[in-house]
Parts: sequence; C-alpha cells; structure tokens
Amino acid sequence: MANTRITQGVIKPNEDYDVRHINATGIITATNVNVSGVLTYEDVTNVDSIGIITARKGIVSSGVVTATAFHGSGASLTGIDATALKDSAGNVKIQAQASGAVHTGFSTMQNLRVTGIATFGTSSTVINGGTDTINVGTALTLGHTQGVQFHTQNLHSQGFEVNNINASGIITAAQFSGDGSNLANLPAGLGTALSSTQSSPLNKIYYTNTVLPVESTITVDTPASASAAYTQYADISVGSGADLIISDGDDLIPDVLGLRPDGTFGGGSALGRLRVDKIVGKDANSAINVEKGLVVTGVVTATQFKGDGSQLSGVTSREVYGFTGIGKSLSLTTTNSGADNIDNATYVAFEESFIGPTGISFSINTSGNLIMTV
Repeated sequence: MANTRITQGVIKPNEDYDVRHINATGIITATNVNVSGVLTYEDVTNVDSIGIITARKGIVSSGVVTATAFHGSGASLTGIDATALKDSAGNVKIQAQASGAVHTGFSTMQNLRVTGIATFGTSSTVINGGTDTINVGTALTLGHTQGVQFHTQNLHSQGFEVNNINASGIITAAQFSGDGSNLANLPAGLGTALSSTQSSPLNKIYYTNTVLPVESTITVDTPASASAAYTQYADISVGSGADLIISDGDDLIPDVLGLRPDGTFGGGSALGRLRVDKIVGKDANSAINVEKGLVVTGVVTATQFKGDGSQLSGVTSREVYGFTGIGKSLSLTTTNSGADNIDNATYVAFEESFIGPTGISFSINTSGNLIMTV
C-alpha cells in the first residue's frame, strides 16, 4: 500500500496503513508495536525488546528489577553489605575490618602466599617470612639460621644444646663426652659399681666378671703412643671359630689388676689366663714366638721336641752299653749315667753295643745266657 495521508476521519480497524510520521499530542494505544528503527518514548507500561534498550535518563522502578546479569558500576546501589561475604543462608564468612579481614570456618586453597607476617591464634603462632622463623608462643622458635630453639636449648648444625634428655629407648652416638658418673650398668675402668646411687659407698666398690668372652675374630692393635693393651678380666675365653689376633709389636695384658688368686695387685707373676683351643701365628699358618719362656703346669705334648733338654727333670738319661769278649768272659762298658765318656776307638772296638736308658743290669744264667733286666 502506498503512503496515505489521513487528514480527517478515523482509522479503520483491520486495515493496514504505511505512514512516514505519527505526531500525536494524546495517547496512542496499541496491542503490539513493531519498530525496525529507534523507538523514542517517555512513559510505557511494558517494554518487550529483542534488542538493547537505552534509557537516556535512567530507569526508576518502584518494584523489583530482575535480570539474568547486571553490568556496570554498582557503587550507588543500597542495601548491599560490601564489607562481608556471606553464604547462601546469609551467614557471614569473611568480614572486613580496619586491620584486615576475619574469616569464619575453613578455607580450601591450592596455594597461599603471605608477603608479610602470618599470625595464628591470639599472637601465639607467628610465621615471619622476613626472618625465616616460626614462633610458637615465646618458648619455641624454628628458624633457618638458629635451627630449633626451645627456651635456652638449641638444635642446630653445630650440635644439640639441651638441659636434659629423658629416653625410654636407646640413645646411639658416634661419641659421648662429659660426665658419665650417673650412668648405670657401665663397665668402668675398674669394673662396675655395686650401686648406682652416688651417695652410697657401694658406688665406689666395683666388681668385674671373671671371663671376657671373645665370640668373633678381633684384632688388638693399639696406637703407636700406647705401651700395651690390657683388661681387668682375669680370663679371656676365645670361642669356637673366633680368633684373638695381637698385632705385631703390641702386647695384651689380661688381669691387669691382679685379681686372680695367684696374681698380685697391679699385675704380677700370674697375669690371668688366655683360654683357647689353638694358638697359631697371626697369619694362621705359622708358629708363635715365646720371647720370655713358657711355664706349663700341665702336660706338654708335641710331635717332636728339639733343642737343649739339659734342664729337663724326671727324664731318664740315655746310656751307651758296649760288650767286649775276653776269652770266656764278657766285658760290659757303659757311660755311667753320663759321668764317663767313651772315646771313638773304644766304641769301635765293641763287639756289640746299644743305647738305652740308665739302670739296665745284665747277668749270665746257669745255661750261659745273657739276661738283661730293665
């Protein structure tokens, strides 16, 4: 339909009109208004727009304004508490204060970075990133430099400074230093005290077990500055399969206190016993060297004895017996228990001779036979 100028009369219903402008001084009422350009209006009851509505002088609502999202500044909004964050039930979880924020409940976060000082509780636990320290109250400090400090006790790279240690288990260290007078069940240089009570006289009276057992192979190798190694044990018992090795140039003195009944105080002629089944050289294949002699109260058994036996007692002397026939007589010559010597010429002239023990006697029976009696 072409544009139509309506000068008078009325607009009929159910008719379509295309107009360029409508200037109305009254009210235009329509069920729906479709505008392809810009609609400028002042007061409307409802606006349904598929595009953007621009309100040049604002929107005044006496009811509720509902939208899927609000954009822009909300600084002029009232009824909103900008100092607190609440949960869906209206409970305040984070409340802003002049000195910071107070958080009620638990916070779950992936990472936490505090550039200042973090305080937990009422000034009880403080984490200070500037000094790399954690203070728990006024007594306990954990720091990068001072280590762990509790009052005047410290655990740091130079050691452990502590007033007392109460342990129900075992304390192991490479070395213990200081006063050990209150240690119990400790074998001291003189032995073990009969009492661990310092005020008791029994604390100054000691005992030592008789036998020092050696159940595995050990080597006694003293420093060059030492004169000898020693022990207060009277007996040293070397177990089966174990070796007690004394290094070259070293000495081991058992029963240094002379506690055995046949010993003397400070060591004496009897210096304890070494109880072993076998004694060999340090290399386990050579013989031992006894420098100052060997005193044996029992029996010495050997596959062979060599050397000077002149000082042996209880040993029957060897005797040379030589026989020479003189007519119908028989002459017997002996070395007379070593008192007489037989020269080589006489020995060669014997018709019969033998070497036997001293004390053999000879006789001729009625049948003319030579009888020897030992």
